[in-house]
Amino acid sequence: MKYYYIFNKFQSSKSKYIMKKYILFALAINFAAATISCDSTKKAVSNSNKEQMKTISYKTILESSGSNLFNKNYYRVNSQEALNRIYGSINSTMKPGIPIPTIDFQNNAVFAFEMGKRSSAGYGIEIKDIVNKNGETIIKYKEIVPDGMSATVITTPILVIEVPKKGNIFKLEEVK
Repeated sequence: MKYYYIFNKFQSSKSKYIMKKYILFALAINFAAATISCDSTKKAVSNSNKEQMKTISYKTILESSGSNLFNKNYYRVNSQEALNRIYGSINSTMKPGIPIPTIDFQNNAVFAFEMGKRSSAGYGIEIKDIVNKNGETIIKYKEIVPDGMSATVITTPILVIEVPKKGNIFKLEEVK
């Protein structure tokens, strides 16, 4: 009984201080790891028949784990005003906020992948392939889930991409 009391007393003073420092350090690392990237152009790799499908390059406009958008929703953003609303939600808790890009919606299409509220770090969206087949643009994506241990923190992951218009028909297709 005495040993338990001594351990408990030790834990309540020194260990709590160390634990607080560890938690603050872990939160700082998680915040730093929350990716906010702007203007990174990528090219989706196509493994399909190149005669029928043409690979399309895309641009990542925004990738973040703190969007403040709590519902899962994957959709086409049709106007600058709709894009401003997405950034408004993100910037509501960030000071200074992320600059809102101006998009040429006549020549480009924008897609938002909002994953909704998640209970840990490590979630995200990966674009696997974007191809144009017979006038239809197919965006193949994969939901990334944490593998193993991850920080317990509420996240709201989002990915926003810009794709050149190669017609007006777009299809989102999940890849497992």
